[in-house]
Amino acid sequence: MSDKCEGEFYSVPPRDHIFRYEWAAKRLEGYKGTVFDIGCGSGYGSLILQKSGLKVVGIDRSKKAIDLADKTGVLAYCEAVLPNSNLPSPPCAFVLMEVVEHNSSGMSILKNIIEVADIALFSVPYMEHPGVNEFHHLSLLSEDSFSWMKPKPSFD
Repeated sequence: MSDKCEGEFYSVPPRDHIFRYEWAAKRLEGYKGTVFDIGCGSGYGSLILQKSGLKVVGIDRSKKAIDLADKTGVLAYCEAVLPNSNLPSPPCAFVLMEVVEHNSSGMSILKNIIEVADIALFSVPYMEHPGVNEFHHLSLLSEDSFSWMKPKPSFD
């Protein structure tokens, strides 16, 4: 399976997608650094973060997604998920909502991000097997997948 993904594009994003970004906005309230929304897609989540007063930069590997994000007023760039050599210096936070499982090196990317981020907020589908979602899931992730993290992340 390749890492190519054009993603899903919504005229009205699903409520669970909106909820994830509202959750992130609440946890980032008052944050003064730049928030990088990795895998921002069409920008609806970046816009939620931006409207909560955060300085947001969206990153997505799909040109189609970035074109849509630009129309919402979100500063966004079309790039592959940032390799370690291109990660910004703090202060910065990262939001990765349903992104890690889309890339065969997603866990490595997450580890690199955690090394430089003040805050890293992410969500992954719980125990959804590869191939269930035609667009994305390249790896099965469970709580054990994150056992390397200190402190241990929450699973709620």
